[in-house]
Amino acid sequence: MLGRFLVLMVGQSRSGTSQRHERLGMMNPFFYRCVLHLFLGRKALLPCLLLLIPVKVSAYELLSFSNFAQTVTITPHGERYKIIESGEEVVLSDRLIVKTEPQLDKSDLLALSPKILSVREIFIADTFTYFSVRVTHQADLSRVSEQLKSHRRVLFVQPDLLQLRHPLSGEKASTKHISLLERRKIYSGYLKKIGVPTLQTQTHGKGVTIAVIDDGFLFRHPALKHKSPRFAYDLDSLTMSAQAASLGGRHGTMVASILFARPDEEIAGGIAPEADFIALRHTNTWTSKIVLSFQLANLAGADIINCSWRSRWLTEPVADVVNYLAKKGRKGKGTIVVFAAGNDGKKIIANSTEAALSSALVVSSNNSQFQRILSSSFGPSVDIMAFGGMARAASADGGYRWFNGTSLSAAIASGVAALLLSQEPELTADQVTEKLSRRLKPHGSKYIQDNKINER
Repeated sequence: MLGRFLVLMVGQSRSGTSQRHERLGMMNPFFYRCVLHLFLGRKALLPCLLLLIPVKVSAYELLSFSNFAQTVTITPHGERYKIIESGEEVVLSDRLIVKTEPQLDKSDLLALSPKILSVREIFIADTFTYFSVRVTHQADLSRVSEQLKSHRRVLFVQPDLLQLRHPLSGEKASTKHISLLERRKIYSGYLKKIGVPTLQTQTHGKGVTIAVIDDGFLFRHPALKHKSPRFAYDLDSLTMSAQAASLGGRHGTMVASILFARPDEEIAGGIAPEADFIALRHTNTWTSKIVLSFQLANLAGADIINCSWRSRWLTEPVADVVNYLAKKGRKGKGTIVVFAAGNDGKKIIANSTEAALSSALVVSSNNSQFQRILSSSFGPSVDIMAFGGMARAASADGGYRWFNGTSLSAAIASGVAALLLSQEPELTADQVTEKLSRRLKPHGSKYIQDNKINER
């Protein structure tokens, strides 16, 4: 009778136990097994004690959700989880990403399930809101997701996942022996060909605000110490602090120097040094953090958002916010959201990464002769090509290093876009893309057969 009673209590606990019982560990099936052993006699005490040794177990075997109307299923895979359909590895949290109609607020969501611990907004638009919803345990994600989706004003729910950041593999030091002076001439010559020096006789980007979402920024670098960020935020620690945003910065410091650097004997000056700088440090790919980074860029008044990176696969919430900003940002003129195409030399397919977004300004790489570099990804979503050879850039150790690939190309495109917007602030995002397309000559280029040419 006791055993049956305990089994029944386990079932009731899974559906209706209080948070107090959960904190006491009474939802743990090992607890009940231990009690049964104790009631069965002393001989069972040792196996009972063995059951108390911490053992990591999966909360569930499968979790399914929708992404672009396709079912995505994740399953435990060692210390992480694997997406069955693609084989990608992810890390699962105890949070859900929830899209609602704007009428719903945090208190409305909290009332939908006792398993919801906290709710916070991560993106607020006039037609929708995205929330990050934390639940009591990963095992509750599926149940709470269904409860949320049953509300008529909840539009979309999926788990908050951490992806492995996609390596932009073309960004590596060159093995070709070309002098520093010669490389500077190649880069400066390219900028001259696309008319940057001419534009800079009229503007250096004043009146335009560029947000850079990257891995940190060494603000005290000699090439950047003149440039105080208008707004600095560290997404990792959720801290509004220039000091926190300056941590790391191997990649972000190089991007920032292409945009804002003061010229010296090592590097050419930044393309738009008088543009305002929003520094958003973001070192991982939690969906909630990516969405929040765009919200912060928008609230801080970004005209251009530079993303010299891409995730391994595109999530619908990220696509939503980029599409919204590209259409309605800048008071309806559209924010220019720039993404690097990537350096794996493959065709970009629909809904694969941020580089597949038609609303974004997607940039691949060419050389100084306007020929596409073979390592640069390509496809119908690519809007323009910009120089992706070698440029000298500031590094996070206080020195300088070579920078190349589509990360460099995206930074160049963002800088030139800032010059164009500074001249004509009323340009829409589509008009900026059209002007960049004519200036940077992205189409009709040849495939390069000689990899040595790629570096130039």
